[in-house]
Amino acid sequence: MKRLNAEAIAFSERLLTQLATKGFSRSPTELGRAFYQACEGKGVTTHCARNWLIGNSIPKQSNLRVLAKLLQISPDQLRFGKTEANTVLFANQEVSIEDQEFLAKYFSLTSTQKSIVRSVANFPI
Repeated sequence: MKRLNAEAIAFSERLLTQLATKGFSRSPTELGRAFYQACEGKGVTTHCARNWLIGNSIPKQSNLRVLAKLLQISPDQLRFGKTEANTVLFANQEVSIEDQEFLAKYFSLTSTQKSIVRSVANFPI
């Protein structure tokens, strides 16, 4: 019998919480169907979805992105449990670490400094 990994169990708990929050069932079959629709025809087996739900495995990165899109959260939040406060989402798109760092620095500027950055970047607001 496979010994359960604490990381996979923690992922499973986050996945189950997000499914419940978004009104999805805990059914591996239903998760597989929703995944298929979100992934535009590239699905996963019910067995695979079941393993995610019971903490036997963690999805590979491409599948994690689909799950996050389906649940309308960031992949980091789903995979690692980072809170929304630590994760930047822009129009439901992933934002690179470099861009997150840039945005954090931008938000720490004074309003005058922000205005200068916008004018240099040609983004008048």
